[in-house]
Amino acid sequence: DLAYLSQPLPTRAGQLYLLSLWVQNPLEDTQLATNSPGDNPNQFVVRWNTNSTSTNVIFNQTNMGPFTWTNLVFTVKASTNVTSLQFGFRNDNDFFCLDNVSVMPLPAPVLQATAPGEGSIQLAWTALAGAAYQVQYQTNLAQTGWIDLGGVLTATSNPMIYSQSPVSGPTRFYRVLLLP
Repeated sequence: DLAYLSQPLPTRAGQLYLLSLWVQNPLEDTQLATNSPGDNPNQFVVRWNTNSTSTNVIFNQTNMGPFTWTNLVFTVKASTNVTSLQFGFRNDNDFFCLDNVSVMPLPAPVLQATAPGEGSIQLAWTALAGAAYQVQYQTNLAQTGWIDLGGVLTATSNPMIYSQSPVSGPTRFYRVLLLP
């Protein structure tokens, strides 16, 4: 059976958070000769928001072979003002190491003023490396839906810059969303 370690966290409903943790499955060199990954039943589970009916299993692996310290990073969203983080683990005859767990709010992207490029429109915003963003537009702010402009962008720098060739037609209004 899995053993569990849980912690309630103060959160803000609707806020995105960056969950980071380090995990290791050490196996002695002497055990490598006698044990294969299937010989040692194990499981490691990470659950977010376990205090509500919409529990999110964000990581669940079984029968993992040995591995060194590995950083697992997830973008998660709080649905209430108290969110529970839970780790489930089982490692027959061995153990997992867990360290440096952190949960930090992800700041919303802030558009920065940019000069138009030659023959293009440039958008720049504050970004967190590795976070996913979606550029969207509308031609009328009275519209109810926004239109995705291109695919999801994974930030590689701060600020993040997106360029688009000018389009003819109605005025466009742009926004950048931070995606979970």
